Amino acid sequence: MSKMTPEKKALNKAATVLRNVAYRNRRAEYDGATSAARQSVESSPLGAAWDAARGDLDAATEGRAAAVKAIQDQIDALRAQFDGVMEVHGRLVNAAKARRDSTSVAFHAALNEQLEAIETKYADMKGVWGPGTWKSLDEFLNHVPGGPVASASLQPSNGEG
Repeated sequence: MSKMTPEKKALNKAATVLRNVAYRNRRAEYDGATSAARQSVESSPLGAAWDAARGDLDAATEGRAAAVKAIQDQIDALRAQFDGVMEVHGRLVNAAKARRDSTSVAFHAALNEQLEAIETKYADMKGVWGPGTWKSLDEFLNHVPGGPVASASLQPSNGEG
């Protein structure tokens, strides 16, 4: 890399000063022009309409926030009410379950005792869900009207069938 000559350095320094001064002047003109444009539009009827529209938006946003807060307050109140109901009724349900559970064993023992007695009394019906699997058709052929006398096995005993 070659070194810059002192003359080139001085020339670059002077050019930098001129450029910076020109930039500041141009920037001041630009900033002045944008400021004047902004003031011109803001002071026009369009600026007033824009201010009014921003105010309307702020009011609408605040109204929505207030409505949402009111609903959220209702939700919070309902949640508290719900939690209270669940707590009170939870205790009632648990107490009722405990009573049910405490009687369940005795209830099912009594029911099973009766069902076992029925199974013993009607042993021929255990596992049978239709007449074809209950007894052979041959047993009933002799009981058709006009046929042999009904056998004693088909007669009800003790008035039960």
